[in-house]
Amino acid sequence: FFRKSLLYCVQIRSREASRWKTEQDAPPGVPSEADFTKDRDRNQPRLWCLGTPEQMGRPRNFLKWLAYWPYTTFLEDLVLCGIVFGTSALISLVPPSCRDWVAGDPTLNHPFAVHEAVPNSLLVVLCLVVPMVTLPVIRLLQFRSSGVYIAAITLLQALSWAALITNAIKVFEGRLRPDWFDRLRRLGYSTDPDGWQALCKVRQLRDGRLSFPSGHSSLMFAACGVLCLQLMAFTHVLVPCSRRCWKIVLCLSPFILSAWVACTRTLDYRHNFDDISVGSAIGLCCAVLFHHFYFPPLWQPNCEYPVPRNPLQDPPPDQPTLGGAITPPMGGTPTFGLTTGTGPRWGPGAATVDV
Repeated sequence: FFRKSLLYCVQIRSREASRWKTEQDAPPGVPSEADFTKDRDRNQPRLWCLGTPEQMGRPRNFLKWLAYWPYTTFLEDLVLCGIVFGTSALISLVPPSCRDWVAGDPTLNHPFAVHEAVPNSLLVVLCLVVPMVTLPVIRLLQFRSSGVYIAAITLLQALSWAALITNAIKVFEGRLRPDWFDRLRRLGYSTDPDGWQALCKVRQLRDGRLSFPSGHSSLMFAACGVLCLQLMAFTHVLVPCSRRCWKIVLCLSPFILSAWVACTRTLDYRHNFDDISVGSAIGLCCAVLFHHFYFPPLWQPNCEYPVPRNPLQDPPPDQPTLGGAITPPMGGTPTFGLTTGTGPRWGPGAATVDV
């Protein structure tokens, strides 16, 4: 919607330029008709009569430049991430479902850990700060700066939806944590299930009803899943003739951190094993879904480049999609491989051929 609004404004300006008979009659700041037509035969990516990339850099055509900016189409994704994070925060304020318990239940009679192995502050660092620093490093190690912005959006989308799904299930289920009885004793309440309805509105006990699924596990597996998929894309671990055992070990190494965080939740008696299993599955599914939403499949030779969503990133319409070698638009030697898309996807110094 934001992109279409910008293009509509630019189209109005082009109509305004056609009102004037000569360029000298037009007031300052109004683009002339030549600005929209003089490079028509240069085989440049165009949309309506908006001009070429060289014309977009002019200050007076700022709307045109913003409409063709490669990351403008991803602004709506950032807005969506903010909405999802905000919705998740609002859901976390809703009182969870209230359920009773059996007197003397051994699964609820574990000690309460005052100091957690992975507190919330450390969780933010591990699932957000560490991947945000690691993703650009991975790109720079291969001398490629393209896709860092898209990889960051992939991480934010996976984290936001994992948090939303996890918090929604937590509030709906209202499962008691393994240290529930110890929480009651610390606040001076009896562990007798009689009168459990009166404890449903105690704010200090709200966190004790959020056992299923594990939020730490879902967020960590979402972050480490995106990191693992990015490593798999850059090492081409699933591309034919490029498979090595050391690549698999390198790509799966982020899951060591996520598995450690998930196991600490059971050591602190915050969750059961099925809580961390479901939470890990939620985070991993979000990571796989959004990685393949923004990037090609991992078995394609150009899987490290984002899927183009801007006219400037699309291949020219007169380029072939079947048959011999295709010359990359940015120069370099064409790379042959198997693709399953409708046409070649471009990258700096690389191209593919549909077979």
